[in-house]
Amino acid sequence: MTIKEQISADFMVAYKSQDMEKKNFLGVLKGAIQTQEGKGIEATDENVLKAIKSLEKGINETIESLKKEGVDASVQEKELTYLKPYQPT
Repeated sequence: MTIKEQISADFMVAYKSQDMEKKNFLGVLKGAIQTQEGKGIEATDENVLKAIKSLEKGINETIESLKKEGVDASVQEKELTYLKPYQPT
């Protein structure tokens, strides 16, 4: 199973279990992959990992910014945990 297929399967599991927070985040991730495909980039595992890394970088920057402002970043930290299963160890 490719990473893209795993993300889609996990999206459906989250949808059926009504885990809307995870479903919404995986929807954003699927959108990032579809944007790549729209640019003519094939959704290989390598390219999907690039999209994941890009999303992870943005989340980390947001967390850093929120912490500087003294704002709770627990939602963004939880989003990072949603990305972990798709990244190589």
